[in-house]
Amino acid sequence: MEAGGVQRTVVFILSKVRSGSTWLSYVLGSHPGIAHLGEYHRPFERPGHVACRLCEARGRSECEILHGIENVPKQYAHDFAFERFRKPILCDASKSLEWTATFLDQDRFQVKAIHLMRDPRAWFASQRRREPLAADVAVQRWVVMNDRISDFVMSRRIPCCSVFYDDLAVRPGQYFPPLFRFVGSCFESRALEYWNYEHHGLGGNGAALNVIGKYERARVITGDDPFYQAHSRKHFHDTRWLAELSGKERRAFEQSAAISSLLARYSRDFAHFDDLLAESTSKPTANSQRESAARTPARGHGLVAKLAGFCRLW
Repeated sequence: MEAGGVQRTVVFILSKVRSGSTWLSYVLGSHPGIAHLGEYHRPFERPGHVACRLCEARGRSECEILHGIENVPKQYAHDFAFERFRKPILCDASKSLEWTATFLDQDRFQVKAIHLMRDPRAWFASQRRREPLAADVAVQRWVVMNDRISDFVMSRRIPCCSVFYDDLAVRPGQYFPPLFRFVGSCFESRALEYWNYEHHGLGGNGAALNVIGKYERARVITGDDPFYQAHSRKHFHDTRWLAELSGKERRAFEQSAAISSLLARYSRDFAHFDDLLAESTSKPTANSQRESAARTPARGHGLVAKLAGFCRLW
């Protein structure tokens, strides 16, 4: 238990890659009581791997906070992070079920999980920028991985909150507050401007560009550098897939019974995602995003609009 009565907690973000986990970890880690770790498993499972992209970009041989991490036994990885960051909540975006399972049978801190998903059409477009991928194969991958995550948190009885990147990005004022409460904190809209805070941890994709992109030695792989440079230091909803997917590819997802069934568990469907797209593309400025986040959210219409996050507490 930390000073002030806040229980030490590690929140694991579990998701398919390209779902927005690094971005979410940065936003959560912009709260003064939460530390962003990024893909924290890497230095423990890949000897010699850098622990902090920020310090690497600054030309330092080791992280000013996580120095000495190479000598820490894997089972005490998060104890080390609690000691160095001196914050009661850690956000681990490793996305690995096996890594998460390593820390379930201990009593030094509590474990929570965030099951993060994304409109599967958008996920497919993002993944295909990095590898050749057919739509039918992508449909199967998306369903299998999200089923695995769901089964994992249920079988291990992990307190879990299931959220969608699209909800968080387009309606932050509605969907972030309950997520922060689940984590054990409170949402402040300034956290959306995560680039205004220092983040020591692993993160080398588009979201990280806002944090380390100004340094010559920054190692960032975005899959689309011009896009992220054009959206630098802005809160935005990634809608590139609209121009990238053919009608046939869209239908492969929209007509998939397996995807529709999985989305229905969380009171989501493609009509909901399309509503978010319409709302997102009608927002002209970054200021309107911040204003939306600061306002008290309206109730919206229907069950989908009311559901701010599907949380299971055992």
